Amino acid sequence: MENQKTLDLPEIQAIRFDIETLQYNAASLAKYASQAPLYIRHNGVIAFAILPARMFDEIWVGPQRRVYSTDELPDYLYEELIQGIEQILDD
Repeated sequence: MENQKTLDLPEIQAIRFDIETLQYNAASLAKYASQAPLYIRHNGVIAFAILPARMFDEIWVGPQRRVYSTDELPDYLYEELIQGIEQILDD
C-alpha cells in the first residue's frame, strides 16, 4: 500500500436534494443546476443526476446524444436542414 501513487484528481461531491422536499428547494435546485452537477435522492438513494448543458456537451459530444426540449427542437431541425442543403450544394 505504501508504494501506491495517489492521483491528483479534484474531489467531486455534487449537491444532493431529496425529492420528498423538492417543492421547498426548487429555487436552490434551479440555481445550482446551472452551475454544477447535482443529485436528486428518493428515499435516501440517488435517483437522478443533473448536469448543466455545457458539462453535458463536454462529456457527450455530438447532437445525436443530446435530448432537446420542445423549445430547442425546431432550431435543431432547422440547423440539420441547412447542413444537409450545404452538403448537397458542396457535392
